[in-house]
Amino acid sequence: MPIAFGKQFPDEFQKLIDCLTNQQWKEANRITGLLECSRTRLILDELWTKFSNGHFGFSIQSQIWQEVGGFIYPNNVRTHGYNAGWESGDSDTFMEARDRYLNRVVRGRFDFSLNAPHGHLPFAKGGSLDALIDRFSQVVAARNL
Repeated sequence: MPIAFGKQFPDEFQKLIDCLTNQQWKEANRITGLLECSRTRLILDELWTKFSNGHFGFSIQSQIWQEVGGFIYPNNVRTHGYNAGWESGDSDTFMEARDRYLNRVVRGRFDFSLNAPHGHLPFAKGGSLDALIDRFSQVVAARNL
């Protein structure tokens, strides 16, 4: 088992840990896409957040998502159509919140360096609305346990 930050991780994370240690953000992003599933998402977030000193990670992205008006489903419970229970003080739609998030974080192209905007990576699974809400809801729910 590889060790990072005094903690043991499953062997499947060794290559990711190596890339993050060497700030090989592009390759780390690719590997994250291969590893990302609900079982590994919290480990991925922990690794990205710690190795980037809080600059990257799903939890960082989740904070930004909420700041721009994106909704988080508590306890990862979702409704079909993303409109039941959605309310925003400025009447934004989910797509508008998503567009503001993507503009703030991605800005049309990827930058695989620490000069990238806060929360820019990882983005391996893309920015579909479904993927974003799943990712952010799960991370927020797990952090609130």
